[in-house]
Amino acid sequence: MDTDLAAGLRAVPDGFAVLLATATDAQVRHRPADGEWSAVEVAGHLIDKANNWRTRVLAIRDSDAPEFELYHQDECVAEAGYQSWDVLELVQVLREAWNEFASAVEGIKPADLDRTGHHPAMGEMTMRDCIVVPLKSADDHLQQAKDAIAG
Repeated sequence: MDTDLAAGLRAVPDGFAVLLATATDAQVRHRPADGEWSAVEVAGHLIDKANNWRTRVLAIRDSDAPEFELYHQDECVAEAGYQSWDVLELVQVLREAWNEFASAVEGIKPADLDRTGHHPAMGEMTMRDCIVVPLKSADDHLQQAKDAIAG
């Protein structure tokens, strides 16, 4: 397995941990506009994202061409109530989610990275895509959290 992918997944929470630890409670819970997430909600979304993409990777590993379910990110964030979570607990759960994702990736045989599943909005995706897509989005989400704090 590509250990760089697993290492990249494990590193995702680091920037959020620093950001959330260095801002005030009011800053991390500030929503910049109606319908936009606070920094803690962005971090919560990353928990959901890691869990959903890990589930998809495991579905590809365990079956031929599985159909992925959509998850409605705004509903998931609201339902989990991340806005009211304790920041230290949030960061711990964020680390656990991305570590579990990385551990699943470490267990993948390199030949399986080309196996595919079907995403309802994105179409056919390889297992590698299901790892790289959320990994690449992490920097954008960290910037989103920074903007929420600044804004």
